[in-house]
Amino acid sequence: MGGAPRDVRNLWPEPIDSARVKDRVENAVHAAVCAARDPMPLATAQQGMAADWIALGRQLRVPGL
Repeated sequence: MGGAPRDVRNLWPEPIDSARVKDRVENAVHAAVCAARDPMPLATAQQGMAADWIALGRQLRVPGL
């Protein structure tokens, strides 16, 4: 969240199944950060993704986690 999408430091190979699940979490985090009402702070989102993106996804109730 918040990184340059074409920066090599933001790119690394992932197994496709894991990438698809992580994409759903990233979309939920994006929605939470950009929410009109009670948005999640960007720093909180970044820390959550870096520390444990699965736990963050569960917190945001992403289906399939």
